[in-house]
Amino acid sequence: MIGAIVLNGERYKGDINADIIVATDGGYNKCDGVCDIVVGDMDSITGTIDKPSIVLNADKDLTDGEFAVGYLIEKGVHQVNIYGLDGGRLDHILANIGLMSQLIKAGVKAVCYCNGFTGYMVDSKLDIQVNQGDIISLSLFTDIAHIILLRGVKWQLEDVLLRKESSLTMSNVAMSDRLYLEVSSGEVLVIVNH
Repeated sequence: MIGAIVLNGERYKGDINADIIVATDGGYNKCDGVCDIVVGDMDSITGTIDKPSIVLNADKDLTDGEFAVGYLIEKGVHQVNIYGLDGGRLDHILANIGLMSQLIKAGVKAVCYCNGFTGYMVDSKLDIQVNQGDIISLSLFTDIAHIILLRGVKWQLEDVLLRKESSLTMSNVAMSDRLYLEVSSGEVLVIVNH
């Protein structure tokens, strides 16, 4: 089962696809109410809610997005698509990327869909379709990651130990319609810029 979380970030211009869609607070307005449930402290929703909701206390130790991650994991999803990850504040963007890390630690595939890019948090293998010419960047979410193999790009890698502060894997170019990455340790955010 695939779950989706719609955050209160940038409004996604494409389709939101999932078996269960969770809008987090103002994310309800970003998806025009097309969701199965709304979670949050309801401090950024405009209008009325016509969907089931879980109202959270405003004085809490987790974000609405983090609550949604736990909710979907409890529902047994094997993948979560996140929409509205970007949208202004850097602290929110980083926390939202952290949601992807929480998901893969729980054994759930994590993908974010944004208007200018798609992101995949990877701790093992990734084999995806891309467009030739897409700009591909790898950004570490852990201090170190061991890249076993990176194929389908101009600058391929094999058996490379990367550090978070390295820019070695920024702005690569897709040379085929497939991107393959294998990681033996660490967490890598693969960003496919469209």
